[in-house]
Amino acid sequence: MISQITIQNFQSLRNVTLDLSRFTVIAGESDTGKSAVVRAIKALVTNKGGKDFITHGEASASVSMALDGHNITWAKGASSSYISDVGSFVKTGTTVPDEILEILGIKDIEIGDVKVNLNIHSQFDSPFLVSATPSLRAKMLGEVSGINILFLATQEARRREVADKRLLGVRQTDLEAVTGELSNYENLPEWLRQLQEVDKTLEKIRVLEETSKQLRLDVDGLEQSKKKLSVLQNKKVVLESGQQVTQKAIGLFDDYQDLENQMSVYGKFLDKMFELAEEHGNIIKEKMEIEGELNAIGKCESCGQYLLS
Repeated sequence: MISQITIQNFQSLRNVTLDLSRFTVIAGESDTGKSAVVRAIKALVTNKGGKDFITHGEASASVSMALDGHNITWAKGASSSYISDVGSFVKTGTTVPDEILEILGIKDIEIGDVKVNLNIHSQFDSPFLVSATPSLRAKMLGEVSGINILFLATQEARRREVADKRLLGVRQTDLEAVTGELSNYENLPEWLRQLQEVDKTLEKIRVLEETSKQLRLDVDGLEQSKKKLSVLQNKKVVLESGQQVTQKAIGLFDDYQDLENQMSVYGKFLDKMFELAEEHGNIIKEKMEIEGELNAIGKCESCGQYLLS
């Protein structure tokens, strides 16, 4: 409770001290400063801006208040300041320090996004809610009575309904698109069968490639044998030119005959190898044609299998 208030240089009040009780009535003739007392209290509570309320000819104004065992003085000159038993606050601008608000116990009441102060009512202020717009009155009464909760719930339900309908439309469009895409895969079983056949053909190609590698190794071995045969032939010529080594030449000639027999066998082997090489070339050509068809088929994004385009 405010027990005393002192006002200095505030409008027409140069130096006024009032002792207050729980219920105090200030009476008097017009223009004697009654409303100025209320405005002075409001200035302290709200940290009023400007200087037009300072008494003419004075540099500053102040309002002091004693309440509930605390003393607060608000001074306004070049800047605003508060002095109290909980601390001093200078250059506060238009903001009331939280420590001062805690002592005053006078705070704006928040109703939704609207702030109102019902503690101080000036002379020409309209009664609470009377001057408010119908929508604001309805909103404030709704906040107090709790009806606004139903209103907000209805708004939220409508918002969710609209969002759900929009999402349902998107999902239906997606479903239609997916259904249309599924029609492109009606021949999937046949494509899979063809892919299995292709896999079998590729396996045959792999086996033939291994066979081809082995044939190349055999050809290399045959070339080595031919070189050895050439060496033996040269040796045969040398042996035939000398009678001292005739017997040895005969033995070498027998070896030569054996090698010729081997050459006959290798000749047949080469003929077979060339046949296989020709078949291998045909298979490689078929492989390239199959790979071209596979590239045209493409792959399914979900299963990784080849699909016909």
